Amino acid sequence: MSRVDTNVIINSFQSLPKKEKKKIIDKLLEDERLREDVIDIVKSLLREKERSIPYSKVRGELKRAGKL
Repeated sequence: MSRVDTNVIINSFQSLPKKEKKKIIDKLLEDERLREDVIDIVKSLLREKERSIPYSKVRGELKRAGKL
């Protein structure tokens, strides 16, 4: 989907009454795969400002915990 298409969809969604927005969101969340995608996106957005952890540090911690 092109950026133009995405903007059209977002603008259309934003212009809907709250009741219609809720219907769309409810419909999206009914589908398990789409629900998981929405949850992943929200988690990612919530963690956006967290500092990253170097791979070597994570790997070391997993080894010490016996998970690798």
